[in-house]
Amino acid sequence: MDMLKKIDIIRERTRVSVKEAREALLKNDGDVVETLIYLEERHAGWHDQFHVKGTDLVTKVKELIEDGNVRRIRIKRGRETILEFPVFVGATIGAISLLMLPHLTALGVLAAMVSDITIEVKRGSAIKAEDEDDFIDG
Repeated sequence: MDMLKKIDIIRERTRVSVKEAREALLKNDGDVVETLIYLEERHAGWHDQFHVKGTDLVTKVKELIEDGNVRRIRIKRGRETILEFPVFVGATIGAISLLMLPHLTALGVLAAMVSDITIEVKRGSAIKAEDEDDFIDG
């Protein structure tokens, strides 16, 4: 099987970029199954990734929150996690609660300083604001 076909299989199953699929495939000596396992372990629990420019960061995060079914959001520059926060019940369906304002403010500052950003999303029911264990421990 050629490299492109393997990359397509990996991307279809993991939703990673072509670059990330190729790098993971090379790291695992071209073995598709080992690459899938490697990527699953690396992205455990995180369901979607979006690559955005800094200027689009706040808009995309608001859009994700409003779409619902988002439990946590992680903002990364390269491999470094810059900001990670829970999405609370009441912050969905167009109503950004007061609990989200500090995170959105931080995103605005971050967007001005960084050009290429990855947003990772953990899907599932949004958490209740009083669920402090999830808020603190992640």
